[in-house]
Amino acid sequence: MIQREGYEFVVKLSRVNNAIARLYLVNQNKVQVDVPANISLRNLDDNTAQNHFQNSFFIAWVNSYALFDSVNNTELVRLTNKKQHAISGQKITEHRTYVNGVLIPAKKEDP
Repeated sequence: MIQREGYEFVVKLSRVNNAIARLYLVNQNKVQVDVPANISLRNLDDNTAQNHFQNSFFIAWVNSYALFDSVNNTELVRLTNKKQHAISGQKITEHRTYVNGVLIPAKKEDP
């Protein structure tokens, strides 16, 4: 629970689909509350403000975000995306270079 003078809320996330999540605020009774005027969500990848729609922020999984209190200039919550790729497949034992579909012979390394 985030507690600040004048308000307190819990930040909730729910899946909308494979690409989008919904971020919203609830009170102690788990009832959604209005986004306070001094609370904003920023996309940290391009430093843009995210507008809320009907007291919900809709976010993409590919970006990182922070919920800010503009009165106290405080970051309340950060959602950090850990971008990575996992490589799988058969084991590669040698490097091959192709140019326009033609295999270029590997250079012999000096001993």
